[in-house]
Amino acid sequence: MRFSNIALLTVLCFALLLGLGRMQTVSTMNCIPVKNYILYGLTGIRNQTGDYKIKVSENTTISWNLCGPTFDYCPPREAYANIFFNNNQSCAHLTTNDSYQNIYQSMIDDTDPEKGFQIIFTNGDIYTPTDNYNFSLKIWCDPQQENVKQLNWSLTGASLKLEISSKYGCPRVNPSQIWGFIANNQWLFAICSISMGIVLCFFGYRLITISFFLLGFCLSFVPIMYIFFAFFVSDTTSGTVKWIVCLVSLAIGAAVGFICVKLEKVGFFSIGFGLAYVGANVLYVAFLSSINVSHPEVLFFIIWILGGFACGYLVSKFPIFWVVTTSSLYGSYLIVKPVLSAIADLPNEFEIAKMIQIGQTDSIPGIVYVYVVCLILFALAGFIVQVRMKIQRERGGGASDTYFNMQDKGEAGALEIEEPTRR
Repeated sequence: MRFSNIALLTVLCFALLLGLGRMQTVSTMNCIPVKNYILYGLTGIRNQTGDYKIKVSENTTISWNLCGPTFDYCPPREAYANIFFNNNQSCAHLTTNDSYQNIYQSMIDDTDPEKGFQIIFTNGDIYTPTDNYNFSLKIWCDPQQENVKQLNWSLTGASLKLEISSKYGCPRVNPSQIWGFIANNQWLFAICSISMGIVLCFFGYRLITISFFLLGFCLSFVPIMYIFFAFFVSDTTSGTVKWIVCLVSLAIGAAVGFICVKLEKVGFFSIGFGLAYVGANVLYVAFLSSINVSHPEVLFFIIWILGGFACGYLVSKFPIFWVVTTSSLYGSYLIVKPVLSAIADLPNEFEIAKMIQIGQTDSIPGIVYVYVVCLILFALAGFIVQVRMKIQRERGGGASDTYFNMQDKGEAGALEIEEPTRR
């Protein structure tokens, strides 16, 4: 497939994503939210046979539902919760229906995902000239509660607060164990990450086979370990089992890295996906997080995958430039991320994007700006160092004969490997 065709396909897919992101209905609520990589499933809370009811008084009733509009319609639009007055003679919307930014979702306790999940709906109908109706829902985790049990509620002025318990308030996928495991061995993981980052950032081109291996290793080890810890590790799992899971993930990652070294095209695409990961993070935080889409994390992964294939193709056609660029960027990330995470509370990319999405840019901590600046500086330094090494090699500046020499082959884009000179 020609590059022009791949570029056109990527642009069309991106345009389609933007179009889908701009489509807004009342069902744009995120019913499979992911917070700090912890996944909840709220779709089971929706009552398919009718709305949940709250009897406020003899003539006043509240109807509410999730993951779709209420069945009890209040003109002129749909909503997640409505209040009906005078035996349904009049009504008001407690929630909005047209803006994802007016729905705030979070864990009840950020330090304990097992407590449950909460949703705050703002910007309902006008209650007073200075106040709108709003609806706050806490879903306490109860693994034994198959459906929904309403615990208590209060209606104060325009604010409805409701607490329920359900098994759907419990995390469906909880990889918090992996964060605890990494935190308990923080310096070990930091040293490994920084070591790999230095090799990629400053010697990615010179040590091309090692770069192929490291990128393939990182792109497989991290998600595999995430899956293992999310599904198979619990609070009662022993430390020995956790280390076995880590070693198995290491072995699989090493196998993938070895394949990237042996199969040239796979190596190119490992570099491409490494570049796409960094690019997707930048795009997501700076621009894409403002798109009104119910599953922003899914949008990130789609862009990463599409970008990975496009970048992999570019790397195979123009290896020198893209190997230097990708290795310096990815190496910079592996160096800066663990260092700043160890010395400060650095939020992840999804948390930063969410702050931008809901307009809370003032809440972004200063360490984030330090993080971005350090990423740029290290990537730029790595790029300059690698380019200077290449120039010195071309001028016969004493480069070691144990390094690989990569040369552009025009349309073929292949690697030419020089055998070490025997002395």
